[in-house]
Amino acid sequence: MFNVVKYLLWIEYLIHLVVVFMLVVAVGGIILNTFTGFSITKNVLLLISNALLIMIIKEVIWTVIKFFKKERFSVASFILIGIISAIRQSLFVEAQISLNKSHSWEPLYEIGVNTLIILVLSISYFIVKKAEVCSND
Repeated sequence: MFNVVKYLLWIEYLIHLVVVFMLVVAVGGIILNTFTGFSITKNVLLLISNALLIMIIKEVIWTVIKFFKKERFSVASFILIGIISAIRQSLFVEAQISLNKSHSWEPLYEIGVNTLIILVLSISYFIVKKAEVCSND
């Protein structure tokens, strides 16, 4: 069992490296787009969206690792998944707005709802983390 956990921890480390690489490439694409005018916005946003999806999956893997290590379950991981998902959805909606040049209010409402979800989940994450610290004292 220990070897499985050890390999899962290495996989998680590799996932972090892949996500960092993807985000650095996205930054490079944004810089290239800024200075050259190449229209690669859709690809950069897709790259960022996929990086965030990988982070969601990584959080689920981390929860499984904690289960294998017989550590205490924390709802904080699922709150993080919700925050990342809401950010990812907001980015997707913003990409649709910028690519379609839509003047509809509906996508803006969706971004507003996602922003509210991010705020509520962030406050919840803060409360959960404070409660975990207090329970450890």
